[in-house]
Amino acid sequence: MKTNNFFDFRRFGRLLAADFRLNGKRYLFFALGALVGIYLIDIFSIINIYNMPFDDSLGTYIYMPVYSAIFFLSMLIIYAFAGSSFPAFSDKNESASYLLLPASHFEKFLAQFVIYIAGGIVMLFIFFWIDIHLARLTVAPFKNFPITPFSYKEMFIDFIKEDKSNFVLILISTAVGIFLFSVRLFFGKYALTKGVASLFGFIFLLFCLLCLFTQIFYPKTANWEVYVFDYRINGIHVMSILMGFFALVVILFSLPIAYYKLKDKHL
Repeated sequence: MKTNNFFDFRRFGRLLAADFRLNGKRYLFFALGALVGIYLIDIFSIINIYNMPFDDSLGTYIYMPVYSAIFFLSMLIIYAFAGSSFPAFSDKNESASYLLLPASHFEKFLAQFVIYIAGGIVMLFIFFWIDIHLARLTVAPFKNFPITPFSYKEMFIDFIKEDKSNFVLILISTAVGIFLFSVRLFFGKYALTKGVASLFGFIFLLFCLLCLFTQIFYPKTANWEVYVFDYRINGIHVMSILMGFFALVVILFSLPIAYYKLKDKHL
C-alpha cells in the first residue's frame, strides 16, 4: 500500500475504522459521561437561576439568552474531549504504533479532526438538546415556575440579535476548542492540563498587558484595573474586536502548526 500519497478516501476510511476499533469503548464511555455531565450542568444552571429574583416583565425565569449561556457552559465538556485528541502520543509505544499506521500525515491529522472537533460539535448539539429538555422536565414539577420551551432556531436568532459582539464570542469559543485539540502535539503527556494552564497563562499575560497600557495612557486609574474607552465599530466594542483578532490568529495558526508538528514526529 502506498503511504506517500497526500490523501486517499479508501485509506482514510480504513484509518477511521481502525481508530474506532481501537478506541471505540473510550469514545462510548466519554459520550455517556458527556451526556450525564451536560445534563448536570443544565439542571444545576436552571435551579441556580430559579433562586434569582423573578422578572415579571419577562414572565419566565428561563428565556433564550439564558439557554445561550447554559449552552456555552456545556461546551466545557466538549473542550475536554477535544483536548484528549491524539491519545497515542501520551505513550511512547503507542506513538510508535500510530506513526507506523499505513496512512499519510494529513489523513491522520484529518481523522483526529473529524472525530474530536466535528464529532464533538455533533455530540454537543445532540446531547444538549436531549439534556436541556430532560432538565426542564426534571425541574418543572418541583419548582413550579414558567420555563420557555427550548429551540435552537430561537436561541441562535435571539443570540445574534441581542448583541453583534456575540459573533466574537463564537470566534473565541472556536479558538479555545482548536487550541485544546492541538495541544497534544505540543506537550505530549498531560497535554490537556498543560494546555489549559497555557491558556490561562496567555489570558493573564494579556490582562497584564492591558493593565500596563491603562497605566500608561490613563495613569489615574487604580492598579490592576483595565480602562477601555467606549468606542464601537459597526456596533461592536473595540475590546471585542481585539479579542476576536486574537481568537482568529489562534484559529489560523494552531491547525497548520499542529499539522507540521505531527509531520516532524519520528520513531
